[in-house]
Amino acid sequence: MSGLCTEDLRKAFGSNQVLNGLSLDVPPGSLTAVLGSSGSGKTTLLRLIAGFERADGGRIVLGDTPVDGPGCFVAPERRRIGYVPQDGALFPHLTVAANIGFGLPRRSRGGDRVTELCAIVGLTGLESRYPHELSGGQQQRVALARALAVKPNVVLMDEPFSSLDPAMRASVRADVRAILRSAEVTSVLVTHDQDEALSLADHVAVLRDGRIAQFGRPQELYEHPVDARMAGFLGEANLLPGVADGRTAQTLLGAVRLRAGLAVETAGGSVVVLIRPEQILASTNGGPGIPATVVDCEYHGHDTVLTVRPDALGQLPLRARTDGLDPVAPGTAVKLTVRGEMLAWIS
Repeated sequence: MSGLCTEDLRKAFGSNQVLNGLSLDVPPGSLTAVLGSSGSGKTTLLRLIAGFERADGGRIVLGDTPVDGPGCFVAPERRRIGYVPQDGALFPHLTVAANIGFGLPRRSRGGDRVTELCAIVGLTGLESRYPHELSGGQQQRVALARALAVKPNVVLMDEPFSSLDPAMRASVRADVRAILRSAEVTSVLVTHDQDEALSLADHVAVLRDGRIAQFGRPQELYEHPVDARMAGFLGEANLLPGVADGRTAQTLLGAVRLRAGLAVETAGGSVVVLIRPEQILASTNGGPGIPATVVDCEYHGHDTVLTVRPDALGQLPLRARTDGLDPVAPGTAVKLTVRGEMLAWIS
């Protein structure tokens, strides 16, 4: 089982520096999501790893073998990489079986490997169908099976679920994750979808300004973002100005407790405080708290997300997420309190 490593990777197109010293270490057998906004260089990173583009600087190592770097470049077909492009890129004139077997030696294309892969990805019985006869989710399974056919060391996936409707996306994600884990193959998924990265991957690497700004397990990144900008990028975030004094900070929601070990404990002064929506309690039954008015209500069944505006003049809307709350009409008066300990950064 092979891992993947990039060291100080650089790539520019003309005057546009896309990757600027990107270093990433993907553990063997893991599924790592590279999360970044549109135009951040996610697809460029995959194309460099696959060998479709050559790096301007730095190194790419697959397992123990350098494949791109000073004096070294291994051709794409010799890297044993499976690639799943954004649209699947299936051949419309070939059947499911022929698409899956396309990358195999000619003598193996009608053999047991294709039958085995159809079973693994849940396409048994559909081998003779053509891509236009399949659902979007089935087409993605064909693309994944084709990538796995050559028994790759690494599978690369470029926004593979973006064309699926929301109802199908969650189930196909879960199926793909199960297939990749069963195959015990190192995988890299690039996406701009935070929920997708956090829910699907073993590790998440956030791509920003041509570098990996933070890498870790999804829970680590959500609970311990490196800065306020990262906090706003990973999930919903209320970022409030405050004044720190040791383990507390004064904010427009009153005094909040800060996590131990933050730099602001000793520095004090002006800070930016992160309060996640689930840490804000909105009560319609009066009691203590900061008076606010509901601006909008998003009812999801399993939870309700409120946009609320504290009554004090000039205060920005906040987001509060509450389990099991019935829909609340805009204009309803609520009281806001916070729970838990907060992150904060010197502003």
